[in-house]
This record gives sequence, C-alpha cells and structure tokens, in this order.
Amino acid sequence: MIRKLPINESKSKVLTITGKCLASKINDDLVVTVEDNRLVNVKSATLLGLTINSSLSFDCHVENLCNKLASRIGVLSKITAFLSLKQRLLFYNAIIRPVMSYADIIWSSCEKDLLYRVLKLQKRAARIILYADRLAPSVTLFNKLGWIPFYEQSKINKCAIFYKCINGSLPNYLNKHLVINNT
Repeated sequence: MIRKLPINESKSKVLTITGKCLASKINDDLVVTVEDNRLVNVKSATLLGLTINSSLSFDCHVENLCNKLASRIGVLSKITAFLSLKQRLLFYNAIIRPVMSYADIIWSSCEKDLLYRVLKLQKRAARIILYADRLAPSVTLFNKLGWIPFYEQSKINKCAIFYKCINGSLPNYLNKHLVINNT
C-alpha cells in the first residue's frame, strides 16, 4: 500500500549505509533529488534519538550520550550539597538514568571502549551521590546503591524482549520482525 506522503526536502537527508568493507568502494557523492531539489549527503543522522552513521557504528551516538550525561552529572555535583541522599537518587533516576538507558538494547552492542566511557560516567554519578572518594571501588558503591552496571541492565532488557517474543506477548508490530528459528 502506497501512502503517497509528501517529502519535506528541507528536512530530508541522504545517509549511505556502507559498513566497513564497502566504505572505500562506495562514492560519497551519491546524488538524490526530490522534485528537482538535491538532498544533502550526511555522515550521520539521528532517528528517534538514536544517532547512526554510515558504517552503522554507534560512535557518534555514544559521544552525544556521554556529553549529555556529563552535563547532567555536572549539575548533580553542583546541587548535591543541598539534597538528601533520597533526593540525589531521585535526580539520578529521573534525569540521568533515562538518558543512559534510552534505546540501550540497540546501541549497547557497540565496542567495549564506548561502553566503558558510559560506565565511567555511571561510576562518577555513584561517587557524587554517595560523597565517595574518586578512588573508591565502584563495586562497593554500586552495591550500596543497589545498582548494576548499565550494560548488564541492557542485557537483561534484551533477554526480556526475547522472552516476550518466545511467549507471544510482544506487540504485533514487533512480533513480525522477530522470527524464532526452531531449527
């Protein structure tokens, strides 16, 4: 079924997905026009808050994510003296954690060094919340707060999706994209 929705040329861009092997073989100057208007070629684009690039790596996304997290953790460090432990945790759960966990089942499949950058920020937030020394072991801090590393939570979220898929409790729009292989 074709809906024939009009394309807004000023908001549309061209992102050529090449992967690492094809990057040298594909010309970046691909010309795409809509009604005689040339669309702009970009190296990365944001779709529903998730930044992807032409090689489908999440470098740009994690860079943006770390900047957002660092900014919010900076605010927490400035106001922490005026907040009780309960309020600091509330700030973390309302302002910091949702940014870290948004679409994590997709982007957390990135390289380990990118995951580590985000984990360092989670550790920094834990130290600020508990007024801990910067050399305090993060395992102890996470245990006090009842946290697990964000990437472990992401693994749990992925498992929950597949569990729901196996049991047929996912919404239909997801069920048709996740196919169980019984072989």
